[in-house]
Amino acid sequence: MNFDYSKRSNNIRRVNNTIVLIVIAAISLIIYYSLTILYIPQLYNSSSSEVKSQPVITEAKLSDSKVVLGKRFNLTITTSNNGDTADMQVVSLSFPNLTSIDSIVKIYDYNFTQ
Repeated sequence: MNFDYSKRSNNIRRVNNTIVLIVIAAISLIIYYSLTILYIPQLYNSSSSEVKSQPVITEAKLSDSKVVLGKRFNLTITTSNNGDTADMQVVSLSFPNLTSIDSIVKIYDYNFTQ
């Protein structure tokens, strides 16, 4: 009889150990998912500052003080980026009344490496 009692006692201990492990695993998962859903995203959003590129036109030179329709002129634009690195750098220039650029507009030099 003593043998049956110790065997039964070992079975009860195993069941209790299994239940304790399941409860610990469940509590750990609840804590983990609660942190990942509620706390951690707010922590990243509040602590990370967005670093953006900050393009600046440092200089713009026009070859002539007066631009006459049909006459050639040179426009030199110097820019820099004072912020984070940028994937693409573009300088835009517009001539609202210009309808085509066939041989009228020419870019002589640029140093935008992509």
